[in-house]
Amino acid sequence: LNEGLEVLGRDQYVYGIGVERGIFLESAVEEINIPSTLQITSRDAFKNCKNLRKINFSEGLDEIEDNCFAGSGVEEIVFPDSLTDISDNAFEGCANLRSIIFGKNS
Repeated sequence: LNEGLEVLGRDQYVYGIGVERGIFLESAVEEINIPSTLQITSRDAFKNCKNLRKINFSEGLDEIEDNCFAGSGVEEIVFPDSLTDISDNAFEGCANLRSIIFGKNS
């Protein structure tokens, strides 16, 4: 995802300044770079992305909504200091998840 991105979606219906709900649901994406301008990763945005191994969060991300990465193949997570809210089941069923590093506010 490109720096400067504030909204990612297929149409005008988005959840805050963030990624549209379910936008990459069950896709084959392997790595995600979340730019500093993106504040919210919305519900189900990357759910069941089995090939997703790496998520690069940038400072500026404030919220990860419900089931955002649930069932994905993510192995390691480093949360930015800016993150203040991780919603229910955001990483539920991530069987490959081995390491989580929290920022100051997480």
